[in-house]
Formats: sequence, C-alpha cells, structure tokens
Amino acid sequence: MNQIQPHHFYAFIMILIIIIFAAAGILVRVLFSWSVFKTAKRIPQEHHLFPAWFCWLMIIPIIGIVFDWMMLPFGVPWSAKKYFEDNEQAKQAANVLFGIGLAYAICISTVFIPILNFITGIGTIVLWIIYWVKIVNFRKEFLA
Repeated sequence: MNQIQPHHFYAFIMILIIIIFAAAGILVRVLFSWSVFKTAKRIPQEHHLFPAWFCWLMIIPIIGIVFDWMMLPFGVPWSAKKYFEDNEQAKQAANVLFGIGLAYAICISTVFIPILNFITGIGTIVLWIIYWVKIVNFRKEFLA
C-alpha cells in the first residue's frame, strides 16, 4: 500500500504554515494600507503631496518600500500640516507621524542588510504598530 512518508507529511505541514503566515501578513498589510488611505482621503485633495491611492502601492513586496518612504514620513504628515495650518495640536501630531514614519522607513530599508536585519526587523515591527495606532488616533481626533 501507499503510505505517507513522515518527511512528506512534515513538509506539507511546513508549507501550510508558511502559506498561513504569508496570508496573515498580506491581510495585516492591507488593513494597514487601508488605515493610511482613509486618513489621506479625509484630507482635501489640494493639500496632498502624493495621491491617496499611493497607499495601496505599499502592499507590493520590495517595491512597496519606496511608497512607504513616500507616504508614511512625507505624504500624510506633510498633507496634514498643510491642511491644519492654524491648528498647532494637529501640526504637532503630524510631526510625530513624520518622526515615526521616517524611523520606520529607515528601519524597513535596512532589513535587507544581513548583520542588521534581526535588530532592525524588531524595530520595524514596533515602529509599524506605533505608526498604525498614531495614524488611527490622528484620523479620529482631527479628521472625524
């Protein structure tokens, strides 16, 4: 009879785990891009540095890093500062988004350097979560 070899079973389980983690990563990245897009979309078009739909290009592997650099430290915070010229509290919150976004963009860019990738990988995840929380709070507080 045809029996399943243990190493075939383990290989199947490993591939299944990789697929599940990849799908979860893509889903989380889509939700993050959706949050950034909703915030950018609530700022009037004439104040935008880049189109709001650039947020969706952050999902593309590797190339998305370019759009991370464009949208997170510059696109959304710059547009918010321009829109809220008279609101110092909103401008300060946009400056915080700029700082966190810039640190995130730098960390995500260094993830491909073998010696630094473990350290910057952890920092990237932490900064990504902080940015996500801050941008949602910014949208709720100033763009509701």
